[in-house]
Amino acid sequence: MSNIPEGWKLVPVEPTKEQKLAVCMHPDLAAALYRSMVAAAPAPADARPVTLPDRMEHGFHPMAHEGFRGGWNSCLDAVNKLGPLYTHPNAGEVERLSAQLESFGEDIGQLKSDLDDAEEERDALQQRLTAADERIDALGSAAKEMLRIAAIVNHGSSAYNRAIVNLHNALNTSKP
Repeated sequence: MSNIPEGWKLVPVEPTKEQKLAVCMHPDLAAALYRSMVAAAPAPADARPVTLPDRMEHGFHPMAHEGFRGGWNSCLDAVNKLGPLYTHPNAGEVERLSAQLESFGEDIGQLKSDLDDAEEERDALQQRLTAADERIDALGSAAKEMLRIAAIVNHGSSAYNRAIVNLHNALNTSKP
């Protein structure tokens, strides 16, 4: 595992002869330019890499049996796959994540408010639907009662009987 963070390279503090020749300028000017570039380079991460313990080799060790060594080495392999581990994160990374967390908190608050509004609207619509269903049931009952009364009053008229049958069929087929 390298102690150099990803994206970084080690460079000499003073330019080498090859570096001076590569800039194709006066060597003193090249050295001054290089020093100014090194001075202006961003600082690496503040955190120090964590040093992992050594692997246990397969030689004789009085305190460790084979299963322990295998588990220890497997654990170290898994940790190595994570990449370099640091004692503490960069301050900039902590600030970025804190700002992101705050933004997520605001988003969650807005989503909860939207959900409350949607639930209130759903409840109001459910009440209207229930009232409409009750009204339909009441009108159906009233229509049937009117048919019953009309049948008693106008019993025997063929036009009336056709109208009654049609209305009765319409009422019975309109129910879900």
